[in-house]
Amino acid sequence: MKKKPTREVLMGLIILFTIILPVVAVVVGVFLFKQIPLKYMIYKEAEKLESRLMVTPEEKVIKPSEILAKKGRYDDKYLTVRGKVQPEPVVCARKICPEGDPCCGCREKKNLVMSDADAPFLADSPGRLPIFAPGKEPICTRPYGSCDYDCQDWKLGKAYDAKGTFYAEAPIAGSGISLWEFHFEVEDKTQVTEARAINWPQRFINNAKEVVKLLRTSGYYVR
Repeated sequence: MKKKPTREVLMGLIILFTIILPVVAVVVGVFLFKQIPLKYMIYKEAEKLESRLMVTPEEKVIKPSEILAKKGRYDDKYLTVRGKVQPEPVVCARKICPEGDPCCGCREKKNLVMSDADAPFLADSPGRLPIFAPGKEPICTRPYGSCDYDCQDWKLGKAYDAKGTFYAEAPIAGSGISLWEFHFEVEDKTQVTEARAINWPQRFINNAKEVVKLLRTSGYYVR
């Protein structure tokens, strides 16, 4: 024969289910309710930070002319610059050179310059950015005995996305010098296709403008 629960046991169960458990549930609920807004705030702040950092590649890429228009703003900044690469012109001194080095009057090293990929065909680029290897080391070297420069694996005339740091130094006040000193040190690069590098509608407009300029200065005009 089973024993019936004693009065003390029944009272204990009543207290447990009617008082203690509801109180515990309320305390746990309040704790969780307070945690949800905190977690939500942390999540939203993390989301904002991520949105600032996770920018699409196209938004991060800038043109040489944009940098050169605001040199002070981009000084000492790590950037991704898109542009076409050309060698810097070199002026050679006239010298009597040894037979083994016919271009001894040309310096041994020179840098490359990067200009806007969508610059007009008929005009100079609005910005020519000198580019170097890290430590401001010139990229192109002239081997002894050669008149040509070796520019490593850079393909001249092609467009690149170059990653590195831009450095600019403003003219010293009162020095009488008005030109900035600036250059871009490349740490990494990726060649880009012409379709990605060039904004064709914009280039068409730029080329049309250049044609109009030429016609106006040559005695003709467009109505």
